[in-house]
Amino acid sequence: MPCGTTSFRLGKGYVMKTFARITWYAQRVALAAPLGLVGVAHGQMPEPLVRPDIELVDVGEIQSVADQPHYGLLIAGTFTRVNGETRNGLARMVHGNTDPNWNPNPSWLGSVPLVPRRVRMSPDGGVFVSGDLVEIAGHGVDCIVKLKPDGQLDTAWTAPTTNCDFDPVFDREGWMYFIDSDHSVRRTRLDVGGSADPYWTHWPANGFAEPYKLMLEFGDSLYVASKTVRWNQTLIGKVPTTLNGYELWSREDQYDTVVAMQQSEYGVVYLAYAQGTIRKFDARNGSLSDAIMPNPALAGVRNMKLASSGFDEHLFVAASGGVRKFSTNGSDLASYPHAQRDFVNEMIPSGSSVLLAGKFSAVDGQESQSLLAIHGGGTPGPSATYEITGPGKIEEVVAQSNGGAIVRGSFIKADKLPRREIFRLTPEGIVDPGWSVQANDGINHVVIGSDSAVYIGGSFTNIVGGVFPLRFLAKLDAASGSPLSWWGPSLGLQYAPLDLAIDAQDRIYVAPPVQQANLGVRRVLVTPDGEPDQNWGPIHVSNMGGIDLVGDYLYLQSNQPNTIDIFRAELVAGTSGTSGWYFALQNGNSVPALNAIGADGVGKLLLGGRFEWYGSGDVRRNLLRLDSVGGVDESWLPQVNGGVNDIAVDAAGEIYIAGDFTTVGTQASNGLARLSPIDATPRADWMPAHGASSICVADAQRLFVVGDDWRNTFVALPLSVGGGGEVPAIERN
Repeated sequence: MPCGTTSFRLGKGYVMKTFARITWYAQRVALAAPLGLVGVAHGQMPEPLVRPDIELVDVGEIQSVADQPHYGLLIAGTFTRVNGETRNGLARMVHGNTDPNWNPNPSWLGSVPLVPRRVRMSPDGGVFVSGDLVEIAGHGVDCIVKLKPDGQLDTAWTAPTTNCDFDPVFDREGWMYFIDSDHSVRRTRLDVGGSADPYWTHWPANGFAEPYKLMLEFGDSLYVASKTVRWNQTLIGKVPTTLNGYELWSREDQYDTVVAMQQSEYGVVYLAYAQGTIRKFDARNGSLSDAIMPNPALAGVRNMKLASSGFDEHLFVAASGGVRKFSTNGSDLASYPHAQRDFVNEMIPSGSSVLLAGKFSAVDGQESQSLLAIHGGGTPGPSATYEITGPGKIEEVVAQSNGGAIVRGSFIKADKLPRREIFRLTPEGIVDPGWSVQANDGINHVVIGSDSAVYIGGSFTNIVGGVFPLRFLAKLDAASGSPLSWWGPSLGLQYAPLDLAIDAQDRIYVAPPVQQANLGVRRVLVTPDGEPDQNWGPIHVSNMGGIDLVGDYLYLQSNQPNTIDIFRAELVAGTSGTSGWYFALQNGNSVPALNAIGADGVGKLLLGGRFEWYGSGDVRRNLLRLDSVGGVDESWLPQVNGGVNDIAVDAAGEIYIAGDFTTVGTQASNGLARLSPIDATPRADWMPAHGASSICVADAQRLFVVGDDWRNTFVALPLSVGGGGEVPAIERN
């Protein structure tokens, strides 16, 4: 069945699950015809959309910053223009303006960085640039380079590692410390690089720990944060630089993922964890001296910086809710909330002021694109308005029954019209000039009703045109995009919902925010005001990962440390919990992933992802099929040797899978295969040249395929035998 139609929607399943992972990166894109496929639900042949040619512009992301003394501010990221000047992910700014004389002109491996793009200042005045770098200053390179202050390549310096995720620290003796590709910590000389010091190597005391973040203290010791592979905990070690890499002390901590480390002049080490906790350790022996528990809104911490003003020390913390300033005992001193559009990556404190960099269009009401100076009083600095832009991307396309299509993604302009994160394509394939949504923050989910009304969920708290503030959920008019203010379910949401789904009766299912898991999954009835269904739910599962509606059931994913538990709830009135149906996936010592869930042509459930076992330890890797009572279909044995990213099923019941596998059964594959619904045998006469990140059956003739290896990243393959003769579905200039 086609993508995005009401009849195809297996709940959120194949609309949200497939298109949500379809990402088109382009500054100028052409969406394939047909996208409309409008009449399918009524038994009519679909009318194709005229191929649109849409320029997408987005806020550019700054992934790292560095202060270059006497010169200016260095920024690196995914932007392509800075204040109107062309700069491909690397620039120098002087007094708020782009330096016209500093442009190393790097080339990167792709539009989506595989590792962060970083710029770091060396104590000797050099500039380290790293990431998916393939060329800079006219020279072919491999991931890591050192530039001279004027932006020319330092050809006397040789990269000491092949680890492209390069984030070095420097001591006062001319040594640079870094994490090598074998997960050891090594060091090399700043001036020449090259081979690491053979007399200094650090391995964590726990042999199952892998270092991932370094900090050099004011004295002569290195702090190393490592992740324990088996237990997903953090190991913190203090390593003197004078003892050949041996630890002075190490401590295990129960929390996972250190995103930042800072040291106070008063002997305290601060660690910020992604889930929102800040820990204080004694630098002398590693003992835990205190813990600061920030506001729950700071879940999703991305960075932390320690700043001082006189004898006063304070912490700036960047997280999903914006930026907050804390005292060292946890008191909330100031807030710069709502980094609208996305997030803050980097901060440079200066006394009580701070420079913010990341991907945002406003912080605390102060407009700027990805770079903003905040003074101590909360006012923007004199050069606070920047235009840092990059290519937009499409993340989701859902067809309306009235002939249009709703497109959601990351952009601020579509075809030169101001469109933030969402726009409508007309049946003629142009951006609808009369359909516009102005939300004050992110839009994360879209589902569409049978009447073409658009339901959205996200972090927004207001939509222009609404009579009342619309918080986190909204219903939009099908023809104009105007918010229907009378529709506002009373669900008690204080944050963006985790997930949305819609059933054939247009009832909306809302998965609660992580911060409000106690609310459970609720259902909203088809009433003018969006009345919550008092005869259904709430449904609770721990550590919810998402919801999918397939047939007459809602499937709920629960992410445990080493297991994905899947439950289901019936849609009938009176349901207040999950049924006796239960299924579990594991992946050995690694975290499993469930990437796709849906039904085959006869209603059997298909699960695709990255896993090794199910149930109590029975082996089934990456793809399996279940019957109606949750039993594994033992007659259907695909034997896929790598992860499955997506699944699609055509009208004849043939099953398509995409991923990073190289064999299906005994047959070689390039990561995209067509399987028999009877016995999972791969069709030897359908073997495309590349794999894919996402796939979707578009109509009776074509399969939409998205992947970096395909020409222009997006093509349509014929469903007929051969799998060749692709038709470009996006054209990029």
